[in-house]
Amino acid sequence: MADRRLAGAVLAAATLLLVVAPAAPVDAHATAVAAWPAPGQVLVSAPDRITIEFSNDVEPQVDVAVVDPSGQSLMIGDPVVEGRYVTQELRGSDAVGGYVAAFHAVAVDLHPIIARIDYTVDPDATATTNPAGDPPDLAAVAAEPTSADEGGNQLPALLLLVGVGVLVGVTVLHLVSRRTVSARR
Repeated sequence: MADRRLAGAVLAAATLLLVVAPAAPVDAHATAVAAWPAPGQVLVSAPDRITIEFSNDVEPQVDVAVVDPSGQSLMIGDPVVEGRYVTQELRGSDAVGGYVAAFHAVAVDLHPIIARIDYTVDPDATATTNPAGDPPDLAAVAAEPTSADEGGNQLPALLLLVGVGVLVGVTVLHLVSRRTVSARR
C-alpha cells in the first residue's frame, strides 16, 4: 500500500512538472536597453553618430530618423546593424535644443521594436553622463557569438523534460512489475 502511495505521489509530481515546465518564463520580446547618447542626456555638442542597443539581435532592415530642433534630418547613409546594436552616422549640427532619434527594428524573433531617444545639445549647459557608460567597441562586439550561436536557454528545459520522462517511465515500469509479481503469487 505504501508503494502505491509513493508511486502515486511520484506520478503526480511528474505530471505537475510536465504541466508547469512549459509555463516557465521564456525570453521576453526584444527592447531597447541602452543608447549613446542616452534618453534625456545633455551634450555640449552634437554627436557624430547615435547607437542603440537592443536586448536581442535585430534584422538588418532598420528604419531610423534623427532630427535637430528645427526638424532637419541629420542622417548620413544607412544605419549599420551589428547583432543587437544599430548605429546611425550623423552630420554635424550647431542647433541648440532638443534632438529626436526614432528607431524601428524587427528582432530576430520577428517582433517589432520601436524606440525613441530625446537628447539635448547645449554648449552652455553642463553635460550629463550616460548611465550606460561609454559607447561599445562595435569591432569587438562583432567578434562575439550571438545568442543564436550559443544555443539559447532551451537546454535546461529539454533536460528537465527528459528527466521527468525518465522518472515517469521508471515509475510506470515499477508499478507494472509489482503487479506482475503480485499476479503470479
